[in-house]
This record gives sequence, structure tokens and C-alpha cells, in this order.
Amino acid sequence: MKKLLSILVLVVFLVATVTIANAATSKVVPVPVSEGNKVTINISTNELLGGVALAIKFAEPGSEVDCIKADLFKGIAGHLKNNVETGFSDVVIDNQKKTILAYSISVQGDPIPREGVYLTLEFKGTGNVKIDTTTVCQQKGISLVNTKAENVDFEFNPIEFVAKPEQAIPREFSLSQNYPNPFNPATTISYTLPVNSYVNLTVYNTLGQKVKTLVDDQQTAGYKQVVWKGKNDREQDVASGIYFYRIKAGSFTKTAKMNLLK
Repeated sequence: MKKLLSILVLVVFLVATVTIANAATSKVVPVPVSEGNKVTINISTNELLGGVALAIKFAEPGSEVDCIKADLFKGIAGHLKNNVETGFSDVVIDNQKKTILAYSISVQGDPIPREGVYLTLEFKGTGNVKIDTTTVCQQKGISLVNTKAENVDFEFNPIEFVAKPEQAIPREFSLSQNYPNPFNPATTISYTLPVNSYVNLTVYNTLGQKVKTLVDDQQTAGYKQVVWKGKNDREQDVASGIYFYRIKAGSFTKTAKMNLLK
């Protein structure tokens, strides 16, 4: 802990005693990841970095959301693995205070690249997540320092999303009846994938002609949903009537009927 505090003091000292090197053209951007309760914190600057320190808060104390993983060794500062010949890098998670402290300092090794994913966060539990700056130990908010020990100005906008409990992987392929049915103007089609699969889900009219391709992509295993808004592939409204939707996923194929009323 003493080593951590001394490093943080160094970062704060560098940032506090130099002039601003450039205008706010750099960005620190938290971005939710579509798969699971994950967020990446991306950095984009116009110059190489000598140091990064992040003190962030992800939820209110007492929240049911915990951070179970904070990985920076696969990011742009991953080469700094607490080796005195290259630099220092570490993450501290406090699930009671709901804070995360991450820092990287290049000493004699390669500097931190100009842009890329710096930190990947993964959460568990249910509740609101808000990635915002805070103060942890002596680190206030976010600090970026270039290789000349000059403060790099940047833009940062907090993000919010709702963490959801992880669902178990389904045991078999399935295609559910759309809901609502009959419908107007939109309906939801649900299906399950027990394994990663290439999925094609297509809507046809009563003549067997293709109306709309809803899914045509490789997807991960899990519970899936897609909404059909009663439009064809040219985004034109279709007429009232009976339509069929068919899924192909691996060796699984199934067709169901739905009714559009206007």
C-alpha cells in the first residue's frame, strides 16, 4: 500500500506542477459492452503517454452491484507489469465504497500508446451503474501525463446503465411464439441458443416470398430477442395479413405464424 501511495503522489505531483500541454482534444471514454455487464474505458490522445491514473466510482455504497474484474493488463498499458525497468501498473477495487483506482506509469520502458482500451471492467449483481470520477487515496479523478511529464487535457463524460443478473445458458434451441400476436405495429420474437451459432431469422409472406431478414449473423449462446416493425427489407410498411418467420441455427430449423392487423 505504501508503494501504491508513493506512486499516486508522484502522479498527482507531476500533474499539479506542470503547464497544460494541449487543448482538450484527448478523450477518456467509458463504453458499455454488449455482452454481459462489461464496460471498457478507452483513451484517445494526440501524443504518447507517460502516466495514467483513474479514480472512478461505479455505484452508490450499499448497492447490489459489485465490480468482479478490472483488467488493464490486456489494454494499452499492459506492458507495464510492475517491473522497475518498464514501469508500474495496478488496479484496486473497493466494493464497499464502490470505487476503482487504476494507475500506470512508464519509467524506462515503452510509453503508453496514444489510443485504445485502457481498462476493462466487469460487474455482477443488479442495479444502476454510473461510471464517474471520484477521489481515491490522493488521486482525484483522472490524470493523463505525457512523456515530458506534462498534463494532458481531455474530455470525459460519465455513463449510466442498469446491470442485470446473468442468465443461465439455455439447454436447447427454441423459437417462441411472437408477442403480441396479432400485432400492430411491432412484435417481439424470442429464441434460444445453447451454443454459439450462425443464426438466420427471416420473415416470409403466404406465397413463400422473403419479406424481411431480421437476423443473419454469428451469435453467442443465450436468450435472444428481435423486434419486427412490420416493414420489408426496403423499410417499407407491409400490408395486413398472415406472415411466417423461420429460424435456422446450426442444425435447428423452425417456422411459426404471426398475424399483422392494421
